[in-house]
Amino acid sequence: MSQVPPLGGLNASYTSAQIRRNLLIFLGLVLVLAVMVAFWAFGPYDTKDQSSTLKGGDCFQNIGTDKEAKTKKLDCTDRHADYKVLKVTPPPHK
Repeated sequence: MSQVPPLGGLNASYTSAQIRRNLLIFLGLVLVLAVMVAFWAFGPYDTKDQSSTLKGGDCFQNIGTDKEAKTKKLDCTDRHADYKVLKVTPPPHK
């Protein structure tokens, strides 16, 4: 009868260099994943609406949509400043 060679499963022997390399690859992947999650959670994007802090003469950019505007206060010399506040009126009292 012919013999079937053993498959490389759990009893396959690895050298310490191969184990070290695989461990470094695994740790690198975990590090990349951790950085991606941290960037997603604490990213540099600023989505806070600053409309309540604007005064007459301030310039701003709409970082939201036309339906849900979100303002970002900018210096009037900034090329991204699209609008200038002319007058602020308080909301009516009920």
